[in-house]
Amino acid sequence: MKQSLSIRKIHRYLGLIIGIQFLAWTISGLYFSWTNIDEIHGDHFRKELLPSFVYENLIDLDSLSIEVKKY
Repeated sequence: MKQSLSIRKIHRYLGLIIGIQFLAWTISGLYFSWTNIDEIHGDHFRKELLPSFVYENLIDLDSLSIEVKKY
């Protein structure tokens, strides 16, 4: 008799804990399905890419006459 009461009590609290977990999964699933996916990914927190610089009027290394000395 005492064992059946303890099994009922364990079953009750275990059901409550699992029920709360299922409720949390359902609420979070609804939130993620209704929210914009870019907001979920955090795309609005990304930094903007800096523009790449274009270098003009550069001299080719082969056109330079550099004297290399051996020591």
